[in-house]
Amino acid sequence: MKKCLYRLIFSSLGAFTALTQAILIREYLVSFQGSELSLGIFYASWFFWVALGAALAIKHSSASKHLLTFLSIYALAAALQFLVFRNLKYLAGVEAWELLSFQKALLLTVFANAPISLLTGLIFTYGCWYFKNFTSSSKDAVSSAYIYESLGSFLAGICLTFLLINLINTALIILASCLFLSFLSAVSSVVLKNKGERAFSFSVLALFILLLAFRIPVNRAIGTLRWQTILPEAELIDEIDTPYRHLAVAEYKGNLVITSDGKILVNLTDRIAAEQNASLFAAMADLPVNILILGEGSENKISSLLSFQVKKITNVYQDRRYFYFLKKHAPDEIKTIFQDKKTEFIMQDPRKYLADTAEKFDLIVINKPEPSSLYANKYYTKEFYKLVKKALSDRGVATIKISSDKNFLGEEIRDYGTSVYQTLSNVFEKIVIVPAETAWFFAGNNNSPLSQSADELFLRADVYTPGDFKFKAAGIYSLLEEDRIEFVKNSYLNNPIIENLVNSDNRPLTYFLNLLFSLRYADSRLVKMLKIIFLSGWMVFIFPAMILFFLRICYLKYIDSSIDKRFIFSAKLYQFFSGFSSIVYYLILLFLFQNRFGTVFQY
Repeated sequence: MKKCLYRLIFSSLGAFTALTQAILIREYLVSFQGSELSLGIFYASWFFWVALGAALAIKHSSASKHLLTFLSIYALAAALQFLVFRNLKYLAGVEAWELLSFQKALLLTVFANAPISLLTGLIFTYGCWYFKNFTSSSKDAVSSAYIYESLGSFLAGICLTFLLINLINTALIILASCLFLSFLSAVSSVVLKNKGERAFSFSVLALFILLLAFRIPVNRAIGTLRWQTILPEAELIDEIDTPYRHLAVAEYKGNLVITSDGKILVNLTDRIAAEQNASLFAAMADLPVNILILGEGSENKISSLLSFQVKKITNVYQDRRYFYFLKKHAPDEIKTIFQDKKTEFIMQDPRKYLADTAEKFDLIVINKPEPSSLYANKYYTKEFYKLVKKALSDRGVATIKISSDKNFLGEEIRDYGTSVYQTLSNVFEKIVIVPAETAWFFAGNNNSPLSQSADELFLRADVYTPGDFKFKAAGIYSLLEEDRIEFVKNSYLNNPIIENLVNSDNRPLTYFLNLLFSLRYADSRLVKMLKIIFLSGWMVFIFPAMILFFLRICYLKYIDSSIDKRFIFSAKLYQFFSGFSSIVYYLILLFLFQNRFGTVFQY
């Protein structure tokens, strides 16, 4: 009976740990605005505390008798850490709109990850000692522990994926999981007749029963807590998790905004910016009649473009939940675009749509998030731009935007812009830049009507721009100041690493560029070192490998002549490098999965 109970405890421990870790990673990604670059920091701190927990368990072996108490504390720690991760930016003292810097993220993650991971090391080590009572040797106990823990993790992975696909609220999943673990601890204290731990186990169980009974107000409070780290000055109206992101709609300073993973995706009531973009598009593409828009958050642009003499506007994106969420909350002037016969909304991966379509477009607007993740990066690569070019008509124009500055370009922003400019230049013959806080890149072939002349574009805009627009054609001059355009273009062309900044599917630059951006306040020598490593390619790894090989030879030949000690040291060295290699391969596979399938947020 006891043997079966300990098997169940270890399986449940593996399931609970895997499930909690996956949900914490989702919350962590929202704090980092979807960038997977943060995952390395997360796992580094996680395994640091696991190792420390195991070391503490060895030093304080007498505490193993309180295993069931640790299980109850484990459930409490999971709930606490979930709340901490939801409020990560606030704890870091970072503004809601600001990206967490590398230094703050590293320090905060190390401490925020402590509760669950420290207890994981403690409980697993203590559990192995309990298994020794039912096995013939220590090695069999460890093997059994790993088998049942892995089995639980496997089942939890399948169940969690199913729950997330069906968009079950993550706070509810965490509460239900904590309730199950505390229930198991309470039942085990009865079966094992452990009176000393029974009171605490049942108290924790009662707490989670109470929280689950009031799950609606609890979930609302947790949602409000998260919102304080996203846009605290706004009034939250509604929020959902889709397979690709966390979405929320709120009223902010009299405007209706939708946020995606903590960033404002679209201001649904900002007509002037939408009219400015529509007028600029119409002038650059010389009144396009067949328009393709790729990405969410384009509703204002579509509404404004419909005021021009267009025949069809096609909007393609993959997130079906976003479409229904938007229709539910959009103001009346935006809802009209869904009934207009000129518009078509297609729920499909934009890359697949471009690869399959035979239709030709006069204007393609790439309205995707900046390449802060592999999911977003695939819309900024050379291969993607080739698909865009294939779908353009002979005089067609493509346009894409990035955050920038019209008067000053920091080194990191310059590298971002250079990458987009150089990658576009590898596919298209003509490139025009419109610098601003949001810079637009226009690209086309030699037959395209693209122009950098403010006078020519003003004449087009003056003819095409509807009379009821608040944005007037004369505003074109403020967008296309020649000095600013030349300054930005020369900044890109004179970038010393321009030839290395071509973004491709096989060589995505998103992590390199984002790492430089997150280190913008760090020591400049560190940034320079990272650039040297980037430019050196794989050759940079030869030097440390040669040093390790040399040290190994010296150790074997000169330092330790004792065969027993040598075997012990070699075994420990093998354990270290197998763990090091495993997590490296795991992260690489995770990134490859993201690059291929588009999201780790759901799976």
